[in-house]
Amino acid sequence: MDRRGTAWGFASRRQVEEANLFERDLFGYNAPPRGGAIREETLEGLRKRLTHLSFFPHWTKGGTAVRMTPAEMDPGYYKADGTYNLAPSLQPQLTALVGRAPFTDSRVALVDLTKDRNVPEFAGVRHMEQVFIASVVKIAPLLAGFQLQQDIRAMARRPTPTGGGVFDWARDVWADTQHDNGGASVPFTRDIELRGKLVLVKGKKVDLVDPRAPRLDAVFAAEAKPFAFASTPKTRDELRAAINEFKRIGKPAIDALAFMQRMMVVGGGLVPASNYAMATLVRDLGFPYIASTLIQSGLYDPARGGGLWLGDDHDRIIWTRPPAGGPLNSGTPGSLASYMTLLAQDRLVSPTASQGIRDLLDKDTTAMPTLRSPFEDALEAKFGDARVFEKIGIAAGGVDECALIEWPAAAPRLRYVAVSLRSSNPVLEKLIVELHRIVAANNGVALPP
Repeated sequence: MDRRGTAWGFASRRQVEEANLFERDLFGYNAPPRGGAIREETLEGLRKRLTHLSFFPHWTKGGTAVRMTPAEMDPGYYKADGTYNLAPSLQPQLTALVGRAPFTDSRVALVDLTKDRNVPEFAGVRHMEQVFIASVVKIAPLLAGFQLQQDIRAMARRPTPTGGGVFDWARDVWADTQHDNGGASVPFTRDIELRGKLVLVKGKKVDLVDPRAPRLDAVFAAEAKPFAFASTPKTRDELRAAINEFKRIGKPAIDALAFMQRMMVVGGGLVPASNYAMATLVRDLGFPYIASTLIQSGLYDPARGGGLWLGDDHDRIIWTRPPAGGPLNSGTPGSLASYMTLLAQDRLVSPTASQGIRDLLDKDTTAMPTLRSPFEDALEAKFGDARVFEKIGIAAGGVDECALIEWPAAAPRLRYVAVSLRSSNPVLEKLIVELHRIVAANNGVALPP
């Protein structure tokens, strides 16, 4: 049951049963889905049948049939009203820091995971403000890609109702989410309700645009276990050559890469190639699959001011703004901190997926060319070697960074998440040094002056 008493903390037996419809549709397959007979659906058929935003079934915890819900994905500091528990050991220090120059315009979240990563301490200032986050939004399709892999693997643990392929079955299940059966709507969170599996935002359906249907044959190497991502392994130099080739010939240089390698380009962040690479991930996953993942994981929640949202493919296609308002590609410091906290806890999709996403965000990896991290540069200049898993965004009006930090790299004594949105690069570098000192003091770790 959800401690928040909203989406999955239901007050009635009928609502509890509504929450179990996904499992009944998928695993009680002696009866057809509510939309009609089970069919072996094609990609084009799915594209035509998906017309409005709906909830697809998602699973977590390493492939077991555990339904992903906001309660299941609580990083350990959400309050019952949907906001954040602020740690008394951290919040006064962070408030004082952001109250003085040059940090007064910063939007910051800090999570100390040092004592116990599963009992995190959260602090934030302006952490529920929904703002443009530039390339930081690229972490959304990375998450959705691993979530899609998890969901297909979960479905493949059971025989398909038709005896056909799991891809066809998945597409039919996703298409069936469009049927509301005329039932009453059920509250999910503030401003969001469900009618069947259709999402209503302030009482209205949300229209879809293409790309709207996951292209399973492009995402995966084959329709066979273990459903590995399509991959044509490249060295770091080969990936850099493809990135450089993009500057000369454009989209064909990135289109030639398989799904895994395009995720690597996105994780590395070198623009403009990573911008178009992200658009190809959106093309292969679809806007609704990404949105379904973000809302059902609680990473987007109007009750917490909004959160991580992708409504623009970073190339040329615009879908829709977040349900609670804000820029097309945007987030809150709190939501980005939760993403990184779940990543540290091995709970972002699954332990295996969490490791895969960390690999894509590791600035010290030898697997892909990357941008440098202002957080990492400043920490290493002041305190020595650190390991930083991060995403940065650079655009007019500021620089953004969200990071999971382990220090020192070889034998971490501190582990924490730091997020700062819409600051300048010099401010970011000064801020992370002060945040590092706050976390060190919180754990009795002495640092040089």
